[in-house]
Amino acid sequence: MSRKFHFSLLGRPVRSSLFYSFIASYLFVLFIPLFCAAAVFYRTEEKMKEELLHTNEAILIQCSQIIDQVFSELDTFNLNFALNSSVSTILHIRPPFNSAQRYNINTVIRKELSSRPNPSCLVNFYVYFAKGDFVLTPTANYTTDLAFEQLASPYFQSEAEWLDAISGAHFKTVLNADNNTLLYIQSLPYTGSAAASIVATIDKAALLSQLDSIEWVRQNLLLVCDREGEPVLSNHTGEEPAKDEGPGSVYLSEQTGWTYRLYMRSEYLASSSQPLHNIFLFFFAGTLAAGVLAAWIFSRKNYIPIRNVTHLLRGSLPAAEEKNELLYLDASVRKMLNLNADITRQLAMQQDQVRQNYLSRMLRGRIDLRYLDAHALALHGISFPKPNFVVALFRVDEYERYFGEMPAGQDEYPLDSMDFSLIMLLQELIQARYAGYVCEVNGVIASVINYDSLRVEEVAGQLAEIRSFVFQTLFIELTVSISAGHRSVAGLSDAYEEASLALEQSIFSRENSRNILQYVAGASQSHYGYTPEREQSLAGSLRSGNLEQCRAILRELSETCFAENALSSPELLHCFLYDIAATFIRAGEELGISEEKFDAGQFLNGMSGLRGTGQIESYLDAYAEKICGFVESGRESHNNRLLRIILDYLWENYADKNLSNDQIAEAAGISSAYLSRFFKQQTGEGLLNYINRIRIEQAKALLASPMRQTVQEIGQQVGFENSATFIRIFKKQEGLTPGRYQELKTRE
Repeated sequence: MSRKFHFSLLGRPVRSSLFYSFIASYLFVLFIPLFCAAAVFYRTEEKMKEELLHTNEAILIQCSQIIDQVFSELDTFNLNFALNSSVSTILHIRPPFNSAQRYNINTVIRKELSSRPNPSCLVNFYVYFAKGDFVLTPTANYTTDLAFEQLASPYFQSEAEWLDAISGAHFKTVLNADNNTLLYIQSLPYTGSAAASIVATIDKAALLSQLDSIEWVRQNLLLVCDREGEPVLSNHTGEEPAKDEGPGSVYLSEQTGWTYRLYMRSEYLASSSQPLHNIFLFFFAGTLAAGVLAAWIFSRKNYIPIRNVTHLLRGSLPAAEEKNELLYLDASVRKMLNLNADITRQLAMQQDQVRQNYLSRMLRGRIDLRYLDAHALALHGISFPKPNFVVALFRVDEYERYFGEMPAGQDEYPLDSMDFSLIMLLQELIQARYAGYVCEVNGVIASVINYDSLRVEEVAGQLAEIRSFVFQTLFIELTVSISAGHRSVAGLSDAYEEASLALEQSIFSRENSRNILQYVAGASQSHYGYTPEREQSLAGSLRSGNLEQCRAILRELSETCFAENALSSPELLHCFLYDIAATFIRAGEELGISEEKFDAGQFLNGMSGLRGTGQIESYLDAYAEKICGFVESGRESHNNRLLRIILDYLWENYADKNLSNDQIAEAAGISSAYLSRFFKQQTGEGLLNYINRIRIEQAKALLASPMRQTVQEIGQQVGFENSATFIRIFKKQEGLTPGRYQELKTRE
């Protein structure tokens, strides 16, 4: 039940009306400038955010420069300290140290430390000697336990933890000691094993005080993370936003590798865009209210005349489902016109279908043609004004090109569309020459041709032209047969049988002629030369796997039965083919061949579609080779042989940069598409992955050899096109680069 809206529109209740269409149209026009204004507003707001983000980025770079300056001073001092010849000499003295050596160490190191940088954020600065197990500062000499109490106990829980942190190899290492302190560590010397470590203790609060001197930073959120993404500094602890939140800016320092993020507080954006928000909302609400009122007034004014016209015409027009007044009028008129056109079209289509069905029944002998007169034919839209008749049959032999580049699978072809197009074209071509009609009978296209004084041979010649035109136009290859001539409609069923017999005889015709097949009356032989002796000989050859003997027997049968015309009727041909098929099937069952390798049903179906002796001979030869091949492969399966051929070829040709699936498939005697699928099924590994694995194994042997070849030379030697591909695949399989692998093998 449809829903009704119980309210009055200009004095009467309605479900839906043109009135609402008017209102909707006016409102739609109104919303166009409103939407444009909204787009301008949001674009302006985005532009403001972009400008704030540009300012934010500039401030963030300034913050990075302040912090980088501190570490730059430390880096410069450490480098000068490490390059000092006196320091370098001391670092290579081996313990235990005598008194003179200790004095020399203290004098030199403390002298050099006196020139250290002294930024306001630097708390402590000392050198730890791992070999002598002592610590030097610019003013004192400490043992490790005393140095821990004086310098490191606030930041580490134990002396062992502290020593573990500062010893070993460090290069510009920054450790987050606690919430208030950073440790900057540099091992000495820069290369080789570490003899000492320079340690600088940096106060986070002093570092942040320099940043907070910038008003923008003080009012917003600053977050500094190290190379591993761990937070190092924040000017608002506890308010650190997630990394994917905004608005904010991100800057990566090239000097330290630290990531700087500066997030603007939401109140900054709100305070800057609030006036613009207020203006837009006032404009939007005012314009919308005025537009709705105007839409209602103009819609009411324009609707009244149309409503009155609709009331006058309602009842005189055919019923329509539209409730809108204009659509109601349009639908009613269109419905009347379309109804008339549909009736005319359906009558024409039904008449054509009735005519084709009636012709099909006439040709198959379902209608007694002796009592058929012109009136009965006219009732079905058929007229034969000429005295002579022939029946022509068109069988589709090849149609792949008709479908362009569609897949070759017959089940995927839209055959209905092809049949319709072909029937229409043939009917047009035949009716241009004769009084004729076309229909489909038992899977072939039949045509009744009514002609005047021509001979059957002349009609066949014109059918050959039609066949050639169909091939040039639709790329469909046809086999055409034609009956003998008949003098009345009563002979149409006989003519159809004659054309069918001529078409069936094309199966065992040795000539692949383009001529029209004409019916020739004659007697048929009642026997053919497939004797029990020949059957036993063929079966024995199949069971023993003697392919040459099988082929000799099949050639003898072909020469006897086809060349000598022993099979002069379709019935004898069918008997001969199925006797041969029975011999093949029994041999397959006796050998125990699985259904996957020899499907009897598929074999029979394939035989039913054979055309010509050439196809029959090729088909039987292929299945004979298949059965004999099964006998010969008893000791070693086909898959094992094929896989061994492929693997041997891969190991012999892995270094070929141009090695491709087509080359491998050609060497194995299979298609490239089947190669990939077969290799994956047999090995569980993709073909390309297997080739790369061979190449990497050979490359590893070359990298480990005493011959110092470059990575690029080895990559080219094992078959990679360039060193980049070689390095990427090597690292993916081995977890390290070829250069690193060669270095490790050299050390061993």
